[in-house]
Amino acid sequence: MKYFLTLLFTYSFLFLTAQKDYTILLSKGNILLSKDVQTEWERLKNNPQFVVNNQLYVLIQLDDIPNTEEKRNLQQQGIQLLHYIPNYAWIASISKGLTSSAIQNAKIRGISEFKSTWKMSSQLENAIIPSYAGNIELLSTRILFWKGANGSNYTSLCEAADLKVENSSSKWSWVEVNSDWKSLMEFAKHPLVQYIEFPDPPQENEFQNEITLIQSNYISNNPAQGLFFDGTGVQIAVNEGGIIDSAHQANFKGRLDRSLESGNASGHKTGVGRRMASAGNINPDLRGTAFGAHLHSGGINFSNAASNGINIINNSFGWGCIGAGTTSTYNSGAANNDNLVRTHPSFMITYSAGNMGGSDCGYGNGTAGAGWANITGLTKSGKNIFAVGALGTNGNLTGFSSRGPAWDGRILPDICATGPGGTSHASPNLAGVFAQLMHAYKSHHSGLMPKSGLLKAILMNSADDMLKPGPDFKSGYGKINARKAYHTIAQNHFLTDSITQGATNTHSITVPPNVKEVRVMVYWTDYEAVAGITSRALVNNLDMQLEDPNAVQWQPWVLNPSPDSALLELPAVRAVDSLNNVEQVSLFNPITGNYTLRVNGSMVPQGPQEYFVVYEYIFDELWVTYPLGGEHFTPNTNQRIRWDSQGDSSNTFDLFYSIDNGVNWSTIVTGLAANNRFYDWTVPDSCSSQALIRVDRGALTAVSDTTFHILASPQNLAIIWSCGDSSLLTWDSIPNADGYILYKLGAQYMDSIAYTSATSIILNNLSLLEADYLAIAAVKNNALSQRSIAIERSPTNFNCMPNDIALTHILAPGGSALPSCLSNQLTIKVNVRNLGVNALHNIPIAYSLDGAAPIFDTITSYLPTGATAQLAFSSPINLSLGHHSLDVWTHYPADGNLLNDSLSDSLVVYNNSPATLPLMESFDSFITCSTAWGCEMDTCNLTQGWYNLSNLQDDDIDWRTDANGTATGGTGPSGDHSSSTGNYLYLEGSGNSGSGCINKEAILHSPCIDLSNSSQASASFWYHAYGSSIGALHVDVVADGHLHKDVIAPIVGNQGDQWDSLFVDLSAFVGQQIIIVIRGYTGNGYRSDLAIDDINISAQQVITHHPTTTKKQTLINVFPNPNNGQLNIDLGNSTNKATVQTFNTLGKNIHQQIYQNQQLISLTINQPAGMYMVCIKTDDGETHIFKIIKRS
Repeated sequence: MKYFLTLLFTYSFLFLTAQKDYTILLSKGNILLSKDVQTEWERLKNNPQFVVNNQLYVLIQLDDIPNTEEKRNLQQQGIQLLHYIPNYAWIASISKGLTSSAIQNAKIRGISEFKSTWKMSSQLENAIIPSYAGNIELLSTRILFWKGANGSNYTSLCEAADLKVENSSSKWSWVEVNSDWKSLMEFAKHPLVQYIEFPDPPQENEFQNEITLIQSNYISNNPAQGLFFDGTGVQIAVNEGGIIDSAHQANFKGRLDRSLESGNASGHKTGVGRRMASAGNINPDLRGTAFGAHLHSGGINFSNAASNGINIINNSFGWGCIGAGTTSTYNSGAANNDNLVRTHPSFMITYSAGNMGGSDCGYGNGTAGAGWANITGLTKSGKNIFAVGALGTNGNLTGFSSRGPAWDGRILPDICATGPGGTSHASPNLAGVFAQLMHAYKSHHSGLMPKSGLLKAILMNSADDMLKPGPDFKSGYGKINARKAYHTIAQNHFLTDSITQGATNTHSITVPPNVKEVRVMVYWTDYEAVAGITSRALVNNLDMQLEDPNAVQWQPWVLNPSPDSALLELPAVRAVDSLNNVEQVSLFNPITGNYTLRVNGSMVPQGPQEYFVVYEYIFDELWVTYPLGGEHFTPNTNQRIRWDSQGDSSNTFDLFYSIDNGVNWSTIVTGLAANNRFYDWTVPDSCSSQALIRVDRGALTAVSDTTFHILASPQNLAIIWSCGDSSLLTWDSIPNADGYILYKLGAQYMDSIAYTSATSIILNNLSLLEADYLAIAAVKNNALSQRSIAIERSPTNFNCMPNDIALTHILAPGGSALPSCLSNQLTIKVNVRNLGVNALHNIPIAYSLDGAAPIFDTITSYLPTGATAQLAFSSPINLSLGHHSLDVWTHYPADGNLLNDSLSDSLVVYNNSPATLPLMESFDSFITCSTAWGCEMDTCNLTQGWYNLSNLQDDDIDWRTDANGTATGGTGPSGDHSSSTGNYLYLEGSGNSGSGCINKEAILHSPCIDLSNSSQASASFWYHAYGSSIGALHVDVVADGHLHKDVIAPIVGNQGDQWDSLFVDLSAFVGQQIIIVIRGYTGNGYRSDLAIDDINISAQQVITHHPTTTKKQTLINVFPNPNNGQLNIDLGNSTNKATVQTFNTLGKNIHQQIYQNQQLISLTINQPAGMYMVCIKTDDGETHIFKIIKRS
């Protein structure tokens, strides 16, 4: 394509001196006009083909850029300059009566008719018609007309030419028509026609880590800094088809305008709107960026929106590849958007850049190759708007995010935001941050709304460089950093000025000491270019230069847009920029002092031009950006800690946490690489209102701005009944909680409405007309948990009965199978709940075993509404070997609901006897079982008291004995834990003709364990959870017939290709007969071979495990125990090498080190008080495990 010669020429021209170039840059190729102006003018004005209403619309070129007075003089002579085209050329409307001498005196150096071939792309000229636009006999096009053609009725002109009018816009001077190709080519000769383009293709949708990555949370909910900029007072819009799902209506309550919506609920649109403005009322984890802004949803008319106070319109869709053969670099959509942003100073439009990052869209007739210039639509190539690329939650650029440059060589995308699901998600995240910064600017400037061009400059200049210093064609100016953008506003590091043709403005910027990097950016909201015609969209060209105190002059960063992959990949260089309406100079380790910024109006045909200067000083600093303080974390969940660091690319990071406001610190991790900016932390199993995170790097330390909370959230919030305006709510208790706070959705947000120390409450004065949303949080020792996911309360009566007693659970006997050692003198225990409105007492309960005569008992105490009670029948039962049935019921006389009054259960008693402690089971003496793909049909009989429950009755599949590694690649162990040659138990994930034994349960019972004479007890075992479809591993205990589920936190998902250990504290069950229940689950695919090995159960405090071996066993002592964190390990003198690991009670490895030729080891446990396991592996193949108690 000819226009790529323009790109190459333009880029090389950047480095030449300021010699005037009269080449006119048209999208169909560069031209030079004849200088015989008088002869050409006479030819044109005497040809009726070029005259309409006594006016000629022609291309002229002047000797220089006229100033305002010169433009006024031209207009008085009958020459109106309509659209500028580089270089020094205009589309002009000239009166036919103007004489040749007047033309000469106007300093017009060249003149030409505007040829019809210049008014369309090469595709259209050669009848290459995309399928969505039709075919040569009937095609759809958009015809642009010259603005300012007074008195012309464009639709009438089209109809007179037998073009069928489908749509039109008088504001933008275009008409969409259907016609045959030949008629369209003939109509292109009309002098009022500016350009003919295909309409936009059909739209294509483009897809609490997202918010914290771009540091939106730093300015929206930062109590220590007093920053609560959530977009309040800002009007934002999500523009695409469909409606926001009504299930999410509560998240936008009081802030959502649906008046323009049509169609069906759209999950895509809901996700976009949620990222922009959701308050997280239903789920507090799903709060968006600008959760205080007012959101408009529907098909948005941009012109009306800009004129009626909407500040930001987000567009998360695209139109696919621009496509090879397109000679236009800038269409009417881009021009219209640029005009709206220019003429409405506080208005911004954001677009997703597109999800075609790996595509070849034909840039340079394909010479650039795949991965370049694939922004999805020319409309997104506007200069004054945002095209937003996508980052994963790890901060890296996604592979699908569309790349630049724009087709005239400009930098695109402008910037990147979090969008792991697609740039459709990145764009609304940027739009939300933009609204937050508008709110912040208003707060600092007495309510004055900022100009959108200023905020765009602030966001780009404060963004974090990603791939190379300065901008690039993949990430633009980098990753949004809302924190740094806000500081630019708060510190007034910006100024506004204007400039005219040929003028030079100077500004002084003082760089303070110890700055690691200074960034200075000049940005201007440029005049819209003429759509379709020019090959360069920049109209007003300003140039910046920064002079340091040593008189060294620095030019801005410039990229090479030539359509060659190697050149497009090159880092930016310092040069003159004549393509972009943004220029940036950044200096590393700048000298201290006064810098002079010069802004030159190199080419300002549409002046005067306003511009913004923004600057930033980056110091050697460290910030914790999440958690900031005030957050509510749940124990044993993963939270992504984030920090920001500048100025040091060598030192590593160490992370710590405190639960006592910094008095004591515990290590999270040390030695993280210098380029890391996040770490996934497992929240400790603690309760605290004084938690902090600390990040160290060399001599620098950063701490959360204030404390955050750690406390489990109440689960299973439920509405038991609703009667009129009242409802009974219940929830599961949090151990030792002081109380609970109830929340209800108010005018816009969730508000606290009640407090109780019970686990149920009756709420009154609820709505009789609309749904209420209710949630709960726990309070304990001044710690406040995260608010639960809200439940919906309908304004209709529900379970509205005066009396309703329900049997909810049979608590004992627990499970569907019991060993014979637990089957005698069993107490039947049930759970009862009062679901009625009235408090009740003297509640009769009965049971029948195997159809025998009923046994009766009574709950005599009062049971308030919503409360639960447990009844243990006074008469125990003895169960023989075999199958049994149990029926339990209540028969309260006035019970209004008989459907929840009874429960039935069945169980089997199998033969088993108590094991001798300590019990150490390696499974090496077991007979291996089949590894066939039979799922439920393959069974495995175990020995020595270990018992697999019956498939298809009590569970789905069996734990199988195996050795030497599972057969399926990518899952399961390669050998057992201790010797690699012994046995282990595992779940076979393959089956069902290759699809896998999906989501199957396997239940394993241990031998009976008699703790009746023990004062302490514990257990440990090793597990191997490797595979992309690993399900979960749970540990339960049956004690005296009562099933206690999940006595430790479950292991869920892929844990890597290694054996890990688990430790179970059994002290809660001393004095009882127990069995340990190991529940394993396969996942949703065949790579789910979960394995266990080396199970150890002891009634002693210290557990020592010696694997089956003929080697001499090593005597190891660990002391003192208990201790205060300082521990000694005496390895004896028979080992040369030992690996020492420390685990917490969740099985997480918190320390590991190899010791060579040391008999006595000193170990420090930098963790909170509690129980830990120390595992010592010696070089003779033995493994020793000790339970350690840290007192403080």
